[in-house]
Amino acid sequence: GRAGWQSGAAATAAAAVRRVLHLELDVSALPAGCALEPGDALAVVPQNDPTDVKELLPQLGVRAKQADTPLQLPDGFDAPMHLGGELTPRTALLERVDIGSTSSWPSPALLRLLLKHGEPANADAPRLALVRRATAQAAGGDAAAARAAHASLVRERPPLLQLLRQLASRPPLVDLLDALPPLAPRWYSLASSPLASPGRAHLCVSIAAYTATDAAGTRHLRRGVASHFLERTAAPLLKAGGAEEAAAAVPVFWREPSGHELRLPPSPATPVVVIGPGTGLAPFRAFLQHRRFAHARKRLGPCVVYFGCRSRADDFLYGEELEPMHAAGAMTLRTAFSREAPPATAGYWRGLRLNVDYVQDLLEEDGQRVAQLLLEQAGHLYVCGDGQSMASDVHAALRRIVEAHLSVSPAEAEERLQGLAQEGRYCREIWN
Repeated sequence: GRAGWQSGAAATAAAAVRRVLHLELDVSALPAGCALEPGDALAVVPQNDPTDVKELLPQLGVRAKQADTPLQLPDGFDAPMHLGGELTPRTALLERVDIGSTSSWPSPALLRLLLKHGEPANADAPRLALVRRATAQAAGGDAAAARAAHASLVRERPPLLQLLRQLASRPPLVDLLDALPPLAPRWYSLASSPLASPGRAHLCVSIAAYTATDAAGTRHLRRGVASHFLERTAAPLLKAGGAEEAAAAVPVFWREPSGHELRLPPSPATPVVVIGPGTGLAPFRAFLQHRRFAHARKRLGPCVVYFGCRSRADDFLYGEELEPMHAAGAMTLRTAFSREAPPATAGYWRGLRLNVDYVQDLLEEDGQRVAQLLLEQAGHLYVCGDGQSMASDVHAALRRIVEAHLSVSPAEAEERLQGLAQEGRYCREIWN
């Protein structure tokens, strides 16, 4: 289906290192069977950057008049599903194929195609040598060298346009489209409860940007496809401060629950502990809204929210909602601001972290209370967010809490946590 914009606003201050948008989609026109609930996610079907596509077309020999005319597929061409239906060269590159963002980009098959249709005499010599090694086409190439060279390219993740130029390659468009991976949807956790916002879906979107390093050690900026697509599409709303509706619509879809989604416990009286630093807070904002709108306050059990970010002033997401809830006693809010301490007193010294607070530190401070809620009162604990470090650090903190509370070994504490996970009382939604 397609969801129209309802409103949008920056969720972080202009000075924030990581930019986050709060977006509201009108999903009232989605099919009747789409019964959204807290813990669900919406898939956004993104588009590549039109500027990149505009540069790609002439690089591939597609003239301006051809760019928007139906693409002629050769007889007998078995088109994959994502290339089905009528499409033009521009829509194919804009909407159907990935041009540089997959985790395994660039594939060996793509590199072989580019070499096949390249002009070595006009190619960038270091790039050509690396790609030849990655495809085991260099003299004396072997499998280990090919894997190492390909791993280097994957770390760098050079965009398609850059590869075409550096290899002086112009493959047939249909062959190239067939070699490129499909442009995959991106999933975003709902940051709202349908009870609080009927017909709307709130998303909390981090504008993804990262650096990749090439074989020479040079760093290159890369941008997330879906988050920048959403930012471009929502630009009229952002310029207007979120006050006007945008005419644009965003392709989205929802899937039937698999049973592995984050879900509130059946009884509202069950204690709930949620740990959601950064945009990991999104599903728990939906939880909090649902508890508020679905049940009387006196029926609600304890709820503790652990949130972390760099700075209260710059990226305290939904702080204007969370702090009043805490003050009113609707939940307990625990916050860790990792860059708030003066630089002269914060940092790392001989392997020790000093005055740089994270959510796992708060967990251990509250260890006795967390253990009581989780182990004695049959509470549910949820973690959502970055899987590269936060999730493992939080898990280690929980293991130490269980060790101390039950006076057991690390292995026994780990076994107890695994048991809680199997019971559905320790739930994690982690991304990398």
